[in-house]
Amino acid sequence: MIKGIGGFFLLGILLVILVLNTHSTLLGSGFIIGDGRHVFTYLDLVREAESLTVKFPNEDDIEAEVEFRDSASNLAILKLKEMPKINRQPLVMSHSGIGPI
Repeated sequence: MIKGIGGFFLLGILLVILVLNTHSTLLGSGFIIGDGRHVFTYLDLVREAESLTVKFPNEDDIEAEVEFRDSASNLAILKLKEMPKINRQPLVMSHSGIGPI
């Protein structure tokens, strides 16, 4: 088994790294959603992982598991085993003055 860096997640100034226990090293993107214990990412990134560890900037390593997967859209939602001890800001997808995206 090779432990590889699975992906970088950027939310404001928050950088999160996924460490996957797989046969290869993968790189992807995603972000924290909802209550702060969920990470939205690509399914292809985590599909073959035997275990997932999310690394946070404060050096917390938190185990995660795939809670939801949608093969048709290639999307996955990971659930962290515990709440990260970090400051985070919401990701704004649209501003009311801009209109629908």
